[in-house]
Amino acid sequence: MTPLAARRAIRAVSVERVRAGFPNKVVRIVVPYPAGGIADKIAREVAQALGKRWNQSVIVENRTGAAGNVGMDYVAKQPADGYALALVPASNLTVNDVLFKSLTYDIRKDFAPISMLISTPQMLVTHPGVGAKTMKDFIAFAKANPPRPITARRVSAVLAPRRRVARLRVRHQDAARALPGAGAG
Repeated sequence: MTPLAARRAIRAVSVERVRAGFPNKVVRIVVPYPAGGIADKIAREVAQALGKRWNQSVIVENRTGAAGNVGMDYVAKQPADGYALALVPASNLTVNDVLFKSLTYDIRKDFAPISMLISTPQMLVTHPGVGAKTMKDFIAFAKANPPRPITARRVSAVLAPRRRVARLRVRHQDAARALPGAGAG
């Protein structure tokens, strides 16, 4: 995490709340993905910075499952007192509402954004044996070799219908395991 991102996270907490005695107990940052991923790393850095600033324990809890919905549901059901936060990629706030037929929480009513912490580039990758150097090469390969795993599920859901490419869905427990799986072919 960049120093700027850490400063944004710290500044996001209002000075008035700190003056009013917040926090006076442990603050939890819930990450709805497994430990070791980028969201977990960022949450731990934010927790450490906030803990020092507040002189109070700030812990990270990983509550995984259902593309982040387990952790999001957990935070939504906590009291609205600022002691349970969620550190999530934007997809949990924008895409899951469309991808899942029914969520146990309401994105618009149960969550209020505090701060954007980082912006990360996204890349489309595949096994080197595919030989694709460009998107055009990749689409040609996918058309000539159906059905094969072509991308991560969200990208393939968009790419396959538009380019008339057959796809085979390969399930992974989490993103941390999907990338090595795609790289291995």
